[in-house]
Amino acid sequence: AKTVFNLIHDYYYVNENVPLGDLADVAIAHSSFFSDAVFASNPGLFSGRSFYIPYGVQQLNAIPLKNNPLLKLVFLGRLVEEKGVTKLFEINKALLKKNIAVEWTIIGKGSLKEFLRDQWKANTNISFYEPESTSGVYELLKTQDIFVFPTLFEGTPVSILECLANGIIPIVNDLPGGIRDIVKENIGFRCELNNVAEFADNIASLVENKNRLIEMQRACYDLSHHSFDIGKNADNYFLKFLEFEKFKRPDKTGKVKFSRLDKAYLPNALVKMIRSLNNKA
Repeated sequence: AKTVFNLIHDYYYVNENVPLGDLADVAIAHSSFFSDAVFASNPGLFSGRSFYIPYGVQQLNAIPLKNNPLLKLVFLGRLVEEKGVTKLFEINKALLKKNIAVEWTIIGKGSLKEFLRDQWKANTNISFYEPESTSGVYELLKTQDIFVFPTLFEGTPVSILECLANGIIPIVNDLPGGIRDIVKENIGFRCELNNVAEFADNIASLVENKNRLIEMQRACYDLSHHSFDIGKNADNYFLKFLEFEKFKRPDKTGKVKFSRLDKAYLPNALVKMIRSLNNKA
């Protein structure tokens, strides 16, 4: 028998884990919420077998110096509706009504790229970037002040962790999962879903209180070094994998449930094409 580790990213993977029964020996999630969700799905099976191990990102040797004359706001993520990227324009309008001028940077690729460029075409306070590497992303992030992320669906957003590493304060939708593990009171702000006014109010509070802005940026950077260093956290995953003998189940009763496409006689290329078409439907 082999020890099977199931890595849980979000609720989709929790649902996929349930029908596996005892075929999955261990579940590891990078948010406490999803680790608890696996345990709650079957306490008898997953007592002492569902773990929260935080994700990690590259760290900097020192917090970047910012001191921007206008506050710099950044969005980092896929340019799709689920990430809430169309809400940024509304947040900008709400800030203008408060007579607050800011600079925006949108980092990412996606199906809404041209829509966004058209949406913002009358604005001169925005720049779009599509860096190809983490170093390119970090080069852009080091000058930013606030991460604005009105996302609608998340597990543990890597973008939040990369922003923390660069001393950037996250203002995000309040969603269950990694967001609540990370974005605490002194780290950032969690907003009611789709509440544009709350996003704008929190941004305005930092415009009006530069000392708090600097203190929170330092707190973000410190939290990143302490809790989300990719070197340390990757080691924690490997240490758990090395306990495989402890978690091995010799007498498993579960059966793997294959889909109709999981047949040996079906060519991989055909199966891939069918699944791709189904996902687009």
